[in-house]
Amino acid sequence: MEQLERALTEAGGTTAPPASAGRLRRLLLEELDRGREELTRPRSGYAMPVAVAVASCADALVGVAPVSFGVRADPDAASEREWLVGAALAGALCEAASLRAPSAAGDLVMVFGELEGHLVLALPARDGDAELAAVAYEEATAAMDRLRTRALALPGHVLDGAYSALSPPVGVSQHPLRVAEAVARLGGRPADPASVEVHEEAVLAVIGGDEHGPSRPHEDPDPARRVARRLVARERTLDGDTARAQGGGECGAEPATADDGAVRGACGHCSVRSSSPGGCRSRSWWCWSSLLTVHPTLGDGRVMEFST
Repeated sequence: MEQLERALTEAGGTTAPPASAGRLRRLLLEELDRGREELTRPRSGYAMPVAVAVASCADALVGVAPVSFGVRADPDAASEREWLVGAALAGALCEAASLRAPSAAGDLVMVFGELEGHLVLALPARDGDAELAAVAYEEATAAMDRLRTRALALPGHVLDGAYSALSPPVGVSQHPLRVAEAVARLGGRPADPASVEVHEEAVLAVIGGDEHGPSRPHEDPDPARRVARRLVARERTLDGDTARAQGGGECGAEPATADDGAVRGACGHCSVRSSSPGGCRSRSWWCWSSLLTVHPTLGDGRVMEFST
């Protein structure tokens, strides 16, 4: 990130001439690749922050993040930490574009594209302020657990025309990218679970339900299951390394054996004994097994149902 930041400063920041576009774009792509790898680590961005970029292009305020472009069609293509970065960037773009609050799903206008495999987010805004978006992003991510990330405001010509055709997210109406835009434009912070919860009813009124079911905890229409999933999500603020150091599974509990009727944790990897009342009591976000149970007809622990 230091090399990109230095080159950007030397070129003149957001007023850098078009002749600098090629070099800045190359350095940006290198930084995005590094960020994708960094987001797979238990602690991301500690040696050097994970970078996102924003730019005011011809007719849109554009951001690009080290998040798989596949999330546009498949929400499961990104890790939880990638989602936090993407949601925070979506919120920052909405704040800088100063769009009015939506009243219906048709009012949601954020579209998405690809830059060398990385997710591009764009809002129609002729006067979007890239520097304001960068500040808003850093404010939204400052307190994130085990993640250090920064936003760089680039000249529009660095991104303009460099990404693929833009289009809305594919699939369910409650796609997380649509939820993120709705929350932000309603005055919330889409990367903050507490803020999402406050705006939940208003968001549902805008985007409605979906017959295929929710893909994120705050989108779940079942109140009991929604609460359970939020508990799991909030436990992600705990340090998983400490729990794992206690031995056993990811949650630190005693591993299950074949006769124990194993219960899987939120991550789909942690098997623990379920013989004790309420299941695992480790309080690790990896395994709230008093709330999560394997679907009886699946048996592989990858698809979850919630006890109510």
